[in-house]
Amino acid sequence: METALLTQRVKQVALDAGADIVGIASIDRYEHAPADVHPRGIFLHTQSVIVVGCRMVRGALKTIEEGQFWQAYNCSSYQYINEVLAPHLLRKVVLFLEDLGYTSVPLHNPFGPGKGRPVAPGRSRPDGKLSLRVAGVAAGLGEIGRSKLFLSKRFGPRNRMFAIYTDAVLDADPLVPPGTICDNCGLCNRACPADAVAGQRECKIRIGPYEYSHAPLDVVRCSVVHRGYDRSEERRVGKECRSR
Repeated sequence: METALLTQRVKQVALDAGADIVGIASIDRYEHAPADVHPRGIFLHTQSVIVVGCRMVRGALKTIEEGQFWQAYNCSSYQYINEVLAPHLLRKVVLFLEDLGYTSVPLHNPFGPGKGRPVAPGRSRPDGKLSLRVAGVAAGLGEIGRSKLFLSKRFGPRNRMFAIYTDAVLDADPLVPPGTICDNCGLCNRACPADAVAGQRECKIRIGPYEYSHAPLDVVRCSVVHRGYDRSEERRVGKECRSR
């Protein structure tokens, strides 16, 4: 099948299976990637990286912002997307390519650092890690925001990203230049309830001709607040105690 037609068919299969956005990166986009996060550290024969995005429901986040209700997010924008929708749509794309004679690897969620010894010199450790945020940028679906969140043109930060490494040669989508979506206003720094986004955009990622960046993210602070700890209440109580 001709490359342009195959690319079009792959994207349509993903959209029909439930993806909201689909992009493709050629393997050369990972030229500057460290060995332990390079796609060929997981699948040696990778030629293209297919990235699919599923939107989070806006209302499920709105009720969290207002401090009223978490369950809609947990069910519809976390559990359902990760454990029901993503495996289904990734499998649809993988089987479509497999029936055409290509080998493809579905990547559902990021892994931790690889463990054990590399299988060969210069290769990653088994069960290598990957960044779905970076994959989304490399596939032309958006850019990295100052807060380290992946931002798409259509949904902003409301995306869950998944990927497929394949030996099929597909047409890559144009990259989104840095600053197209994120204007570096710093609102994420000020609005983060965990104070987890601090400093300037000193973390650099090179993809093709562009350098993307984000501010350091304190994952410990982020995790504590994400699990329910209320820093604003801590500050309120502390202020009351100091005034006594």
